[in-house]
Amino acid sequence: MERHVPTTLDGTWQTAKSGKGSATKMNQLTPINNPDLMNRLKGIVMLQAPTYKEVAEDKSATPTAAMIVAATSILAGLGQFLGALLRGRGNIGAALGIALILIVAQFLGWLLGSWLLAFVAKQFFQGDTDMGEMQRVNGFTRIFGAASVLSFIPVIGGLIGIAAAIAGIVGNVIGIREAAGFDTQKAILTALIAGVAAFVAVFALVALLSIPFIGAAALSR
Repeated sequence: MERHVPTTLDGTWQTAKSGKGSATKMNQLTPINNPDLMNRLKGIVMLQAPTYKEVAEDKSATPTAAMIVAATSILAGLGQFLGALLRGRGNIGAALGIALILIVAQFLGWLLGSWLLAFVAKQFFQGDTDMGEMQRVNGFTRIFGAASVLSFIPVIGGLIGIAAAIAGIVGNVIGIREAAGFDTQKAILTALIAGVAAFVAVFALVALLSIPFIGAAALSR
């Protein structure tokens, strides 16, 4: 039995035979050694619009997007934890607690932000998209957040973080545009409206959850 599968970023298709041998070969490809994933991540980092469109349309890429969000969230939490320890602010327990809250907030922000992006794009600007597409482009764009692990380094870590954040914002706009199928101006407006709403919601949640850890840190001084 034969089926056609996409193998390149430019949409080229090739015929693949199903069967025990091909299944074994496919099982050997993990997110770590999958060349297609590496090519996609390269395209995301290089801000290549066709890659963003491909990711948006590939429903099988949703678990990978979730893995990227989880990995970058952990790196962000680690950067915060190391920074708190190096600055001598509070005890280890409080620093770890705040880092864990940051990880949870990052993941919740991805889910809520993706829903809001899809809602705003469709309802306000007649975009042709859904939450799944926004989850994928928004999740892959989080790769820029990996730089946050360096946030504990004075000056240099901050500069790298700012550069990565700017690139991430540009990438997010490209992803929204490619997923929704409208122009850049509408993509920017969608990102602003959804971004502000998501930030307020997640910030309120994080502030609420952080109260016990902030109190513990203050008492330990």
